Amino acid sequence: MNPNRSGYPADSLSVTQLNLYLMCPLKFRFQYVDRLPKPFKPVALVFGGAIHSAIEWWHRKRMESYDPEPKEVVRIFRADFTPKRRAKSLTRMAIPKRILSIRVAAC
Repeated sequence: MNPNRSGYPADSLSVTQLNLYLMCPLKFRFQYVDRLPKPFKPVALVFGGAIHSAIEWWHRKRMESYDPEPKEVVRIFRADFTPKRRAKSLTRMAIPKRILSIRVAAC
């Protein structure tokens, strides 16, 4: 039995996968069968990642016996939290034509 990308055997579903299928079969198909990229990344996730990067950078510099100025830490945060990284627009995504041609009621 070959495991799928989430580590489960190919003939089994996780609770999350099952709940998504019950909520919206089309969304399940896009995510787990067609494996389409998500159209955007939530801002909270990008913000948290930028905070994490800045703190990690600060910590590494401290381990190297360097005490960074707060301005430097803010610069690292801003470099990761730019409008480009906040969300991808659907218009810039490469959406396969077969997906665009599907006409179904919204879930």
